[in-house]
Amino acid sequence: MDDRKKEKIVKLCSPLELVEYTLVKEALDQAGIECLDTPHFDAAYDDLFVPSSGYADIYVYESNLEEAQKILDSLEKPAPAESQPESEEENEF
Repeated sequence: MDDRKKEKIVKLCSPLELVEYTLVKEALDQAGIECLDTPHFDAAYDDLFVPSSGYADIYVYESNLEEAQKILDSLEKPAPAESQPESEEENEF
């Protein structure tokens, strides 16, 4: 833990909703990547004096940024579509 005191913390993302926030946090946790967050809903003056975007900001240590970004990218890709029949004849009931 002492090594982490000097390591830079960088912003990974700003999830827009609670569901997205939870998915990102759980994926990072499962990968063993320590992350920090700053929820916007706790701010007493949220959007009043300082505009905020998203549900929260999620930060990771700089040494984990590349791996965390790969995890984030995998969450953002849509699941592959199931194979569709190539002809209408295969669709007959």
